[in-house]
Amino acid sequence: MAGKRLKDNRKRARWHNKWFTKRMLRLKEKADPLRGAHQARGIVLEKRQIEAKQPNSAMRKCVAPDTKIFLDGFFTTIHEYSANLGREITSVNKDLNLENTKTNAYMKFDVKKQKDKVYKITTKETRKTITITQDHPMYTENGRLEVKDLKLGDRLIVYPYESINYEKPKERILVNKFLIESVSPQRTDFNRIFKELEILDLINFKSTDSRLAKVSRLLGHIFGDGGIYLDRKNNNKWFTFKVAFSGDSDDLNEIKKDLQSLNLKVSDIIESNRTSYIFISIRSTIRR
Repeated sequence: MAGKRLKDNRKRARWHNKWFTKRMLRLKEKADPLRGAHQARGIVLEKRQIEAKQPNSAMRKCVAPDTKIFLDGFFTTIHEYSANLGREITSVNKDLNLENTKTNAYMKFDVKKQKDKVYKITTKETRKTITITQDHPMYTENGRLEVKDLKLGDRLIVYPYESINYEKPKERILVNKFLIESVSPQRTDFNRIFKELEILDLINFKSTDSRLAKVSRLLGHIFGDGGIYLDRKNNNKWFTFKVAFSGDSDDLNEIKKDLQSLNLKVSDIIESNRTSYIFISIRSTIRR
């Protein structure tokens, strides 16, 4: 019976090996059902929220698909935002100031399955309309309130500016070396120009570039209330040009942010008061 005794001893001893135990009890499959894949890469069949405990989860607070949201320089609907994922959204911070923020998640919910209440709000003066869930916060003159707590006559904070609608442009080159050489005058220092544009990553500027809205705004200011001036430094033979913008402090701060985002050097805002006189000669004609 020596052979049978050795066989039984081997069976009992194998269970003392942790690798054998894990394999036989399938502990690895039970602890890692996705077989090594990251937990966030699991296949999501449906997202539902059955119960919302206090404080309310941010997974609710939804708006209708046709709600307008502001991106950098234009607006789009939240339904069409899926085609612009990665772009920053203009939002309101705690100090009621506008700032561009990145999105952490983009989700779609069916309010009928969630059995959530939906309100449609229309302002009296501006006639702006928004469809929104009951727990979504709104800024009012009495602070931030949820939609379900609003009453007729409450005054809401509404953004007055109506930007242009975003339309995905066809990709074409707006700025490159050939176009610069074709419009520049003689004796232009192209090496210096190309070097500066390469540093700013603007040498091959395309219509699909995400910075197109900022560049368009800056050009509008330059040919509007701004200007380009010739500046001779220390009376030397080299001429330099400076770009100046004029306007109120709020507009100039926004322009400064756009310039800094393009890695351009910006001076401090200079305030000055000027008095202008306009003389008009009026001729009166008396008819009999």
